[in-house]
Amino acid sequence: MKIDGKWYHLDVTFDGGNEAPDYAYFNVPDTAKDDGSYPWNKEDFPECNSTDDCYICKNAKKLDSVYDIPERIKKAMSDKGRTVYMSLDVPEGAGSTAVAEQVTNIISNFYIDDYNVSSTPVIDAGDKVCFGISLNSADDDDSDNSYDTDNALGIDYDKLSKAFSDALGIDYEYEPDYSDNNIMG
Repeated sequence: MKIDGKWYHLDVTFDGGNEAPDYAYFNVPDTAKDDGSYPWNKEDFPECNSTDDCYICKNAKKLDSVYDIPERIKKAMSDKGRTVYMSLDVPEGAGSTAVAEQVTNIISNFYIDDYNVSSTPVIDAGDKVCFGISLNSADDDDSDNSYDTDNALGIDYDKLSKAFSDALGIDYEYEPDYSDNNIMG
């Protein structure tokens, strides 16, 4: 799709057919689709590298820190929302790819009763990353969603665990997974 002279991917596969559609794949850049699950011949299509009209980035509310994620999840749960969109500034000296990987790792390792908390594509918008957290009913999901990443955000994992526990009223301990499975391929 071309908007104001800039190309985007528009994937409606996961965005309809249920009572709470999620538009996470509307107007996304190549980086959101180039994870190996959506192969295409890049020579046959224009490059999509803008985030100006990316649905995730346009709807993301800015977080002051990664420790605000649990409160946003709590708000989405209390509002009966399905997906909450957020953005997080990339700290000086940290690469946006490393921050995107770390955010994905945090979200993919978090589960609570009655919900499976998962990440929409994490959009690298240069000086910030934009992402969404989808709250879905917790089915028996034993897929491996671990990612190899460094601590680009300088996270105090005990503090992050406490933030999730306090906000959601659960006993939660976050343990980063440093496996060889790397989200960026």
